[in-house]
Amino acid sequence: MARKTTQEMYEQLVAVLQSFRDKSVMEMTEDGEQLVFRGSTVQVFEQHGLAGTGYVRVRDELVQLGCIEIKSQGNRYIPSVWYINDAPTQEAYQDMRANRGGSLAALQRAKSDGTVQLADHGTRIQRLEEAVADIARRLPQEKAHGVQG
Repeated sequence: MARKTTQEMYEQLVAVLQSFRDKSVMEMTEDGEQLVFRGSTVQVFEQHGLAGTGYVRVRDELVQLGCIEIKSQGNRYIPSVWYINDAPTQEAYQDMRANRGGSLAALQRAKSDGTVQLADHGTRIQRLEEAVADIARRLPQEKAHGVQG
C-alpha cells in the first residue's frame, strides 16, 4: 500500500473528526455549551479503515490540534466521553507535522541550532560493549569471593 501524502492524511483527519461530530450532541458542560461524543472511538476509527497504529496516529493528531479532548476513557461496557471542537486548518496541520519532535525536519533544526546534541552512536555502542565485557569479567571473580550485588 502506498504511503499517504500529507494532504491525504489531513483529509482523513478531517473526515474522522466529521464522523465524531455527526455522532455527537450539544450538551451544557461546566464550560458552557459543548459538542460531546459518547460512544466507542474504535468504531468511529474503524469506519475509516483505521486500526492499530493508524488509529493512534490520527487520534493523537486530533488531540494535539485541540480538535478532540477526552473527558472520560471508556471500555467495552462504558462509553468514552470526548469534547469535539473545530477542525484544524490545513496550515495548522502542516505546522504540527513539521514541528513535532519525532520528525526528521524537527531533529535537523534542533541539531543545527544547538538545542540537541547528537552523540556518535558508534562511540556509545562501543562504550556499552566495553562496560558489558568488564561486568562479565568481574562477575566470576566476585562470585568466587562471595561478593553479592
